[in-house]
Amino acid sequence: SLPGAGVILGDRIFSELGDNRSRYKNHNDVQSEAGTAPVTRQSGKHRSVVFRRACKKPFRDAMQMFAFISTMVREIIKDMEDYEGDKKYFSNTLAVVHGKGKATIVAQLFVVIMIGLIGYLQYIQLQSKDMASLMYFLFAIQVHLVYVIYKLKLASLKEDYHKLSRTMKVIMLMGIAYTLFFYYSST
Repeated sequence: SLPGAGVILGDRIFSELGDNRSRYKNHNDVQSEAGTAPVTRQSGKHRSVVFRRACKKPFRDAMQMFAFISTMVREIIKDMEDYEGDKKYFSNTLAVVHGKGKATIVAQLFVVIMIGLIGYLQYIQLQSKDMASLMYFLFAIQVHLVYVIYKLKLASLKEDYHKLSRTMKVIMLMGIAYTLFFYYSST
């Protein structure tokens, strides 16, 4: 799934993946093409892992943007969880500077935008008759995002924010797991 993938980003990732899934032998091929899989170089006893430079750069950029945007929501939630400690040490987090109420609204706004953008991506998937991916995004991502919006409104204790942070981790994991789903749904 691609939480935070906007109209342009969603189109970009979808077009890079294409509709011919058989061209990818496994999820490693998708990661290599996107530039997210590191390169291991080994010679004798020396072994190093380096950044992959040979890849589709726009695809890599799109995947990196997805990671950044989905992490942003979780960080806002973590700031609200750590509010007391951050306030004690004069940290300049959104929750400390503007209050938990405004931080909650900002986090909810990001989540609503994410749901809308994923909905647009699903519209593209519906047009290409990719029902498996559409259902994956719906049940693995969007249902959880609606839960996050609802629970953000009710959250008041540190434990509430901790649970929401863990839920965002699951959403991010499901986004990463989409590469596996993408591969296995095409075989």
